[in-house]
Parts: sequence; C-alpha cells; structure tokens
Amino acid sequence: GRLPAALEAFGVAYRRLAELRRVMAMALIYPVSLVCLAAMLLVFAAYHFLPTYDWIEINDQLAANSLRTPTGAIVAFLIPALLLVLTLGVIVWRTRRAPLGSALGAFHWLPGARRVARLCGYASFAELLGLLVRNGAPLPAALRLSADAAGWPALQSPTHQLADQLERGDTLGQAAAVLRQLPPLVRTGLVITESPDRLANTLAAAAGDYDRRARAAADRLAVAFPALATILIGGGAVGVYGFMMLQPYIQTLITINSWRP
Repeated sequence: GRLPAALEAFGVAYRRLAELRRVMAMALIYPVSLVCLAAMLLVFAAYHFLPTYDWIEINDQLAANSLRTPTGAIVAFLIPALLLVLTLGVIVWRTRRAPLGSALGAFHWLPGARRVARLCGYASFAELLGLLVRNGAPLPAALRLSADAAGWPALQSPTHQLADQLERGDTLGQAAAVLRQLPPLVRTGLVITESPDRLANTLAAAAGDYDRRARAAADRLAVAFPALATILIGGGAVGVYGFMMLQPYIQTLITINSWRP
C-alpha cells in the first residue's frame, strides 16, 4: 500500500544516473569537435602548405604528406566523422533492460560510473527493504522483493539465497557467507537489530547514507569526466596536429643544416 514511496526510491536513483549519462555524453562534444577541426586543418595544410616544401625534397619524410593522396584525405575525414557519429549515438543511447546499471548506457564501463550505479542500487535496496519491514512483511519476502525492485542485478542472487536459508530455519549467523555479499550497512542492520521498527530505522539511515555517497560520487564524476575527456581526446588531437605542423619546419632546418660543407 506504499507504492508511491517505493517508486520514488527507484526513481531518484534512476534519474540521477540518467542525468549523469547526459552530462558525460555532452562532455564529449567539445573534444570530438577538436578532433574534427584538427583533421580538416591537417588536410587543408597538406594540400596548400606542404607543396611549398617540394623544392627541398623532404616531403617523403613528413607524416602529413600521406594526406596529400585521395585515400589519406578520405581517412582523415572519415575518422572524425565516425567519432562524431559515435558521440551522437551515445547521446541518444537508449537504456536497456536492467534499469540502474544500463541507465548509464555506453558509460557503464567507467569505474566511477559503476560505483555510482552500485551505490544507487544499495540506496534503493535499503529504502525498499526498510519500507517492507516497517509494514510487516516477512523478512525473506521483503529481501526478495526489495532486491528485485532495487535495480542492481548483483544483489538478487545473494539476497534470494539468504531468503531461502531463512525460510529453511537457518539463522543469520549460519548464513554468514551469503550475508557478506549484501551491502555493508544493510548487513550490519540485519545482524545487530532485533525489532522490526529498529531494523526499519536502521535501514532508512543506511539508505540515506548510500544516497549521499551516490550523490557525491556522481558530482565528482560529472566534474572529472569532462576534464579527462578534454585532456585525453582534445589534447591528443591538438598534440598530433602540432606535431604534423611543426615537423616540416624542423625537418627543413635539419636538411639545410646538412648542406653545410
């Protein structure tokens, strides 16, 4: 009878991950734009500037000289075009079946992003478990329902095993091996509390703690990822462009210096 509260616990976590996915996707636009601009300038320089070095016969030693062929020019434009299409695909990436882990779309492989998703799943699990316990649901059924609804698949297997053991009459001490796979604050609450009301309060506090940690981790990632993407992708493009532009000048000085008697 508390469907709105249950949906709110899930919706907050999902909304946070969806917003983080949008921030990370938008952060790729600037460095990918630098890659595209560098590629266009390289092709332009190869066709308009490199011919001025033909008299010194150093073009066969220049990396940018490969762009003076039709194939080289096509490749130079094709790589940034593919990056741009990939970026747009990430921006419009649709979530798949598993709600929390895949709410990050193509960014789920990032270590920091997976930590945010895991903490959001823990917060939802603790919130829903406390809600069920407070309303008198048996602990095995509450464990199964909260794990299935939390949206973090890694919780389902150990939680279902723990529920099965409790239904067979085992104590939490006898289920210690499975219990260790649950979130630490939830595990501690199950072990040290006795009454349902105290357990519900403990789980509510655990949910608040996991939610704060998830929010802080999401904020850090939202700041760090754009800077990291700009340094790695944009900085790499600028570095390659600078090398290919300076190489003719440096090679010219080396060649002229070799002419001295």
